[in-house]
Amino acid sequence: MAIEAAVVDHARQTKYSDPGEWSALFDDMDPTVEAVSAMAGNVVAHYRAQAPEPPESSQGDISLRWVAAILDTDQRRNPQPLTVERAVSNRVQGCCRDHTLLAVSALRHHGILSCRLTIHDHVSSGVIRARRAW
Repeated sequence: MAIEAAVVDHARQTKYSDPGEWSALFDDMDPTVEAVSAMAGNVVAHYRAQAPEPPESSQGDISLRWVAAILDTDQRRNPQPLTVERAVSNRVQGCCRDHTLLAVSALRHHGILSCRLTIHDHVSSGVIRARRAW
């Protein structure tokens, strides 16, 4: 019984992955790993890897953490489909967490079971921990 509940959880949006009023942005998206990954990289600029391209004025983006907030910010800057190329300076600043959360949200929108798996390698202690979320 617990296994079924876990599977259902990965099919449903959570408070973090729910796109809210922006869900229609995922409607025409091809729900493949390649398309969803390209979309996430187009919407979110990694605040370290792509620095200094994103402007300082958008540094607060890295604390958004909710798909609805990420998409709201994106659509204020780029009122167009998520697959239309954005200049790096107009993308939402974020990190791998935000890329992954957007991908999970898009896949769940299309009924594809998905979750985020985070693996932490604590070199100093020699302990490796994995945590599943969203």
